[in-house]
Amino acid sequence: KRMEAQDKRFSEPVYIGRALAGMGEYNDAIKQVKKALYLNPANTLANYQLALIYKKIGLVKEARSRATKTFDSILFSLKRFWG
Repeated sequence: KRMEAQDKRFSEPVYIGRALAGMGEYNDAIKQVKKALYLNPANTLANYQLALIYKKIGLVKEARSRATKTFDSILFSLKRFWG
């Protein structure tokens, strides 16, 4: 049960950020997603969502950086899984 609460704490700001971005509230969306990254910098979903938001508002360099972090995180997880 404790793990579920911790997972929710890490992911909830990402979902709030996604909803805010969908409404065009990009600054607030970025704040929410960054909150998730503060709690867990390796949060793949948060890095991906931030990349999407940055791309949407024209911050291409930042979007690429976040996309790279997303890819690196996925690759790291795969390497851990497969040994």
